[in-house]
Amino acid sequence: MDIIPFGDWLKEAGHSQNGFAKLIGVPKQSVSHWVRGKHIPASKMLRRLIHMSEGRLGLDSFHSDHGG
Repeated sequence: MDIIPFGDWLKEAGHSQNGFAKLIGVPKQSVSHWVRGKHIPASKMLRRLIHMSEGRLGLDSFHSDHGG
């Protein structure tokens, strides 16, 4: 299975940025930064997101040049 951009995964999973931020307990701005590739989640959160996505997300999902 290919690694996909975080923003694409959010859409596929049916989450809005705001709704997902509330679900995982982070500020909406954090999710926005992840979608735009401005920031990469901390390692513990990154592992959680990879688990939630069943391996569809990876470190490359959060790079601005990945097209998210």
